[in-house]
Amino acid sequence: MSWVPLYVPDFILAPSFCCFLAVLSVTKDQSLRTPFFKFFIVTGICGLSTVVTHILMNRVIWPAYFFWMPDSLLLINQSGMMGATLGKFFIALHRYFVLKQAAVNEKIWSANLVRLLIILQISVPVLITGICFSFGYVVQSVSNGSISYNVASQGQIIQKFISNALIGAYVIVSIALTYLSSRKLNDLQVRLEGQSKRAVLRHQKNMFIVVAVCSLSHVLKAGQQSLIVIYSLNGKIDRSVYESLLWPTFVVTNGLATYAPPLILIYCSSRIRSLLFGRITGVRDFGSSEQTVNSTVHTRH
Repeated sequence: MSWVPLYVPDFILAPSFCCFLAVLSVTKDQSLRTPFFKFFIVTGICGLSTVVTHILMNRVIWPAYFFWMPDSLLLINQSGMMGATLGKFFIALHRYFVLKQAAVNEKIWSANLVRLLIILQISVPVLITGICFSFGYVVQSVSNGSISYNVASQGQIIQKFISNALIGAYVIVSIALTYLSSRKLNDLQVRLEGQSKRAVLRHQKNMFIVVAVCSLSHVLKAGQQSLIVIYSLNGKIDRSVYESLLWPTFVVTNGLATYAPPLILIYCSSRIRSLLFGRITGVRDFGSSEQTVNSTVHTRH
């Protein structure tokens, strides 16, 4: 199977997503500087790191004098996967708390709490992956000068245990949070009062759709990761199984988990469309549904 066609979407969408995150990170629009967008940026970087490192690990032959490159890429890849999972959990949890509170406020979490969670999102995966690498790895040179390697067996056992636990916990918790958030969204229509009711409802429905796509697309990726764990229980993965099943399904599910959230966000948010395309089209209509995004909206008890 030729690997190039499956990566064509990555070659197009990955640079576009990088530009999107860069623009989003420097915007001064306060409605786009809420906890959701901060988690979204960091999680997007983690997701992109898995895309890039997967290509470099599996489709580039590294000569022996670049012995440090494969293990560096694997460290980034595994840390990025865990970081993206934690980030999407924080995004789903934040949406639930926004919808749960009597005052519908996007900035319900303090800046200090958000900073702490982002630090944990980055540092915990690196620490866990580093522990696995601390058990060492076996390097094997092959005839063409490239190298292959495996993390030592103790590290593999720990890594598989952590991966299984994280995948299982994420699937259960994200589905539960999505369901609970949908219930709170239904209750919101009854609780809201005042002239801003329609605008706030529209905004919250759009944000719920974005978060649901963000969470559930990652559930599909988690399912694919469980396949890798299952097929590697004997310590190695058969090359034919990897090429015919595990690699194509990873490219598809990882691409969906990485690119579906920004695409649905652009579709649902007129502010995002204005930020990205306003200077090109000359249209800067933020939409009434997003004017109250940063305001605290009072509800009936």
